[in-house]
Amino acid sequence: MTTTRVTTDTLQIRFTRREKIAGLVRDIDLPLDIVRDARVVPDGLAATRGLRAPGLGLPGLRMIGTWRRPGHKTVVSVRRDRPAVQIVVDHPPVRRPAARRRRAGGARGRHPRPLTDGATADTR
Repeated sequence: MTTTRVTTDTLQIRFTRREKIAGLVRDIDLPLDIVRDARVVPDGLAATRGLRAPGLGLPGLRMIGTWRRPGHKTVVSVRRDRPAVQIVVDHPPVRRPAARRRRAGGARGRHPRPLTDGATADTR
C-alpha cells in the first residue's frame, strides 16, 4: 500500500517494493510549496487519464506506474473500488545537469523529465 507523509517542508510518497517493481516507480519527495491541491477521489481507476508509460495496467483492477497525456504526467497506484488521494503540483522539480555532456560516440545526453505533476495513491 502506498503511503504519504507530510513533514515540515516535504510531502513524501512511499511505494511498496512490489509497487516499485510492477509500476517502475520510485519514492517521491515533493516540496510543500509546489503542492497546489490534494483531495480524495471516490474511484482512483476512473480518475486516471492518459497512456501508461511505463507501468502496470490491469484493466478494471489495478494501475501502478506513470500515465501520460499532453502536458501532464501522473504517477499512480490505485485499485478497483477504492478511494484514492489525488495530489496536484504547480511546477514539478526538474533535475537537470548543469551542462549538456556528450556521450561516447557523440550522442548528446538527455535531460531527465520532470518528476510528476500529480500523484494518486491508495488510501485503504
